[in-house]
Amino acid sequence: MRIAVVSDSHDDAEALAAALAAAAARGAALALHCGDIVRLETVRALGRPPLPLHLVHGNNHADPEGFPAWCDGRDGRPRYHGEVGRIALPAGPVVFTHDPEAARRLAAPGCALAACGHTHVPRIETLRAPDGARILLVNPGTVAGRGGPATWALVDLAAGRAEILPTPGRDAGAAGALP
Repeated sequence: MRIAVVSDSHDDAEALAAALAAAAARGAALALHCGDIVRLETVRALGRPPLPLHLVHGNNHADPEGFPAWCDGRDGRPRYHGEVGRIALPAGPVVFTHDPEAARRLAAPGCALAACGHTHVPRIETLRAPDGARILLVNPGTVAGRGGPATWALVDLAAGRAEILPTPGRDAGAAGALP
């Protein structure tokens, strides 16, 4: 199973939509957004995303009541998980949050993937559980290219690997300013 991981879109619906479309074209079954969407209007602008979208709260987050009310997973809408998302998948549980240190703490034995955002720096790391099992820790960077390259991640759970990809239509090497 392939999963797209995005983060830190900072109200850039165009960049988010481009990454989700690219993920769907590459066979992703679902997408995780690790926070800092900011406004609910950004999610609404996506309409029906091309694949199921799960999202968590970031440190730049407006409309705390609107997200859980509208992002309920019904009718193709994204599903909001609060500060920590947990999804049970055949390959193992997946956890995602905005905070990188929290993602490390949540990466428990048996977990297939722990994902995070916040730093705007893409990073893929393999953690070792006490039993020796591998756990992927993925920070996709910032899909919008704000304060870092415009990137997202594609995770292949069956293969146990991930890759950082440029956001389509963006200069992956350009660093933009944070709002």
